[in-house]
Formats: sequence, C-alpha cells, structure tokens
Amino acid sequence: MMRKLFITKILAVALLVASFTTDSFALSRIRFASGRSSATVVGTLRAGASTKYVLRASEYQTMTVVVRSGNDDIRFDIVDKHGRFEYYYDGYARIETDANGDHWITLKNQGRGATRYSMTVTVR
Repeated sequence: MMRKLFITKILAVALLVASFTTDSFALSRIRFASGRSSATVVGTLRAGASTKYVLRASEYQTMTVVVRSGNDDIRFDIVDKHGRFEYYYDGYARIETDANGDHWITLKNQGRGATRYSMTVTVR
C-alpha cells in the first residue's frame, strides 16, 4: 500500500514538471472580425518554444501568413486535415487551401533568446 502511494506521488510530480517544461497544448483560435479578411496576433516566445493557432478556411481560398519577430528566427508551418503544407523560414507564406475546416499554424522560435512576434493571417 505504501509503495503504491509513493509511486502515485512520483507520477504526479513527474506530470507537474512535464507541464512546466513542454509547450502548451492549448490552441488559440484566430477569428476574423465581421467583414474582415485578415487578423493579427502578437505574443512572445522563449528560445526553443512554440505556440499554435487554429483558424477556419474554405477549400480553394488563398491564405497569406506574414510573421515578423525581433530575432527574425521564427519558423512556422501550416497544416490542415490532409497534412503539412510546408515549413516556412522567411516569415511569409501564400498557399491555396485544399480543405474546408480548421487549419493549424505553429510558430517555433529557433533563436537563442526570447522574442516578440506578430503574425498577420489573411484569407480570401
């Protein structure tokens, strides 16, 4: 009985530590204001960290993503239900969507220090 309690406590501590050392699993949903086709989000990423956004788009729309950061070292990718479009390193992507529904954008700071970023997404 005592050994089971000890193992349970160790697992609880391990889960707590893992939650502080990994990226957040929460997604931030990008919503476009009524009548608008673009939205901008801003944030900060520590070195090696990533963050995820999700937005809804229709098939055959053109999606443009522009990412700017203080260190110019943020990589991002765009994924839909069919898979990854590509990794983007230069802060700009323009794709034609091939699915209706959610599209996920993941930003990852490849730099050595924390950086502020802005991302503008346009869907037409």
